[in-house]
Amino acid sequence: MSLLARSNHECETIRQGLRAFLEQKRGKFPRLFFLSNEELIDIFGKGADLVDSMVSGASKGFIGNLFEGAEKVRFEQLSQEVTHMISKDGEEVQLVQNVPTKRLSVDAWLGDFERTMVLTVKDYFFKAFEHQGKQDFVEWVHSWPG
Repeated sequence: MSLLARSNHECETIRQGLRAFLEQKRGKFPRLFFLSNEELIDIFGKGADLVDSMVSGASKGFIGNLFEGAEKVRFEQLSQEVTHMISKDGEEVQLVQNVPTKRLSVDAWLGDFERTMVLTVKDYFFKAFEHQGKQDFVEWVHSWPG
């Protein structure tokens, strides 16, 4: 086998392994199907440094592609836990519980974030319902996240 043929074979083996890895990650967190292979390689390629880059503001773009209502997230600086979700309009909503990211894979903490988002929306929905009729309608609408 020529050197070029061996090199092409090795490259194809690497591509197949990479595709299998990305499919495995998408299987664990199906929302990753919304991202291209290139975006996933960038995300998973950063590994533990991904959250550091998100805290510093360098990486934010993919959250908006995964979740319709959340464009960005806010982190607690020291613990690097996700504390808030931020909409495209800049509305910031505090999560009912912080989402840990340290020592977790990206797909694991994103899954935790998704579950916490659902709990947060439910919590705000029920609280808003309990307060309905206790204040002026317009004031009531503006006092709860949209």
